[in-house]
Amino acid sequence: MPSARIAASAKKTQAAYADLEAAVHGAVAGSLINTGQDCTAATRMLVADGVYDAFVAAIADQAKATKTSYGIGRHHEDAFVPPVNNAGQLQKVLGFIERIPAHAEVVAGGRHQGGDGFHVEPTVV
Repeated sequence: MPSARIAASAKKTQAAYADLEAAVHGAVAGSLINTGQDCTAATRMLVADGVYDAFVAAIADQAKATKTSYGIGRHHEDAFVPPVNNAGQLQKVLGFIERIPAHAEVVAGGRHQGGDGFHVEPTVV
């Protein structure tokens, strides 16, 4: 059986033989829907070793290109990620990012966006 590594509650798997572009699109959409505050959000990825580096690079690129509603409004056609629910949830999310283990690395996002409101940049750890 091929080995796999966790790249990022709900899990998504990425097999070495799957369409990488489609898998990345699905992973980003599945993890950022409802700002990841949903029990069905794909917040951890199990990725085959053979595609791990390419998958992480591609998912980081797509996360960086994903727009939040900060500064453009929730109903703007380009806004995909809304703010988190409230100040407490914002602190909880930022706390998760601040406390990542030493072996982990933030490869995209990870910051409070804008300084006011409850937006967090789309984040890949």
